[in-house]
Amino acid sequence: MTPRIGKKWWHSCIPNRLQERRLVWALKREIAALEDDFSTQYENARNQGQQEEAVIAWHHKSERPEAELGKIETNKLLRRAERRGLDLYDEQSWWTDHPNHQSEARFLTYSGRGKAKRLIRNDFRQSAMWWIMALTGLGGTVIGILSLLNSNR
Repeated sequence: MTPRIGKKWWHSCIPNRLQERRLVWALKREIAALEDDFSTQYENARNQGQQEEAVIAWHHKSERPEAELGKIETNKLLRRAERRGLDLYDEQSWWTDHPNHQSEARFLTYSGRGKAKRLIRNDFRQSAMWWIMALTGLGGTVIGILSLLNSNR
């Protein structure tokens, strides 16, 4: 087997969901490292009166990993919403475009992701409540029938 440059041969054996999870962890670590680096740079810039330049530089550096993370989380939410029969594309205010990204990524904003999660969670709760009520009614019917059969003896 010829070795690949930059990628382990066994990465192709990992399921897509786990690869996605690894990428999310790596992006979160990268964003955290950038935030730590930014905090020290911002303190130095504040002492020199150049806060705006530091913020612009940090935004430029953190833009790509945040966009990648947003795209991955959006795809995950879209899969969950699709399974529940929900359409997240209706709310245009939840979406943003990332013009500097290679593939013209369109993903949910931070608040849009929160609202989408809430929508999916509420739909799940309604479904669970329906099933609980149906099973409770069915259980009551079975108990009623059993008590009726038992009283005829």
